[in-house]
Amino acid sequence: MLAGAPRRLHRLKQPRGIRQWLYHPGSLTQALRDQFGDIQVEKLQQQCSLLPFQDCIKMGLRSRQMGIEREVFLQHQGLFLVYAKTFMPMTTLVGENRHMRYWDTKPLGHYLFTNPRVVRSCLSVNGEVVLSLPSGQGEALALQRESIFLLAGRPILIYENYLRPMVEVV
Repeated sequence: MLAGAPRRLHRLKQPRGIRQWLYHPGSLTQALRDQFGDIQVEKLQQQCSLLPFQDCIKMGLRSRQMGIEREVFLQHQGLFLVYAKTFMPMTTLVGENRHMRYWDTKPLGHYLFTNPRVVRSCLSVNGEVVLSLPSGQGEALALQRESIFLLAGRPILIYENYLRPMVEVV
């Protein structure tokens, strides 16, 4: 391969079982635990940053804002099943939501789906995407869905990327 040429990634075959996961209406972490048993949340990073413009637009914000960007892997027995990236504007993380600034390795889905003040306003499946994984782990092909949650009317955007091991085991 020529230096600088893009690496070819093999397309993911979409087994019938993956559709139920892509459109699952509840907590993905809980569904994974129900299916596989022990699921660990490995926090890759959580930092305060200027949120990407396109993601701010998706959340209905008029301009870029500061917020918390959180990246985690959901894994089972050493297999990375899902890479998730969350954007939480600082305007969402006020008052009763202030504790979410320090979420660490707790599953965010559990909080979102057990809190009566939270509504999932949007769930869309983006299909196959090429991800640049954090910490120099290279690229991966994934099936992606995105959700926007409103926490007392304030947005949180979550991308869940189903990695090859997840697609192959369902």
